[in-house]
Amino acid sequence: MPNSAAVAQYLPFLRRYARALTGNQASGDAYVAATLEALIADRSVLDDPKGPRVALYRLFTKIWNSLAVNGTAGSPDGALPGASARRAS
Repeated sequence: MPNSAAVAQYLPFLRRYARALTGNQASGDAYVAATLEALIADRSVLDDPKGPRVALYRLFTKIWNSLAVNGTAGSPDGALPGASARRAS
């Protein structure tokens, strides 16, 4: 399956996830658009051995975590918010 088709099948789910995180569709779509732009810039992201869905969500999460407003700007390992607190306990 071509990369575009592989990504396209997961976009509705990614948009729903982004909307849940941001609280509204417009903000969620902005994050999805940023994810797609990053994917265009580096298509090798989709070469993840766990498949294109995992690669797409991993890229989205890196973008989400890169902004201070989301709580973990500059997270060195790309961990989800709160992951360091769970590791420490």
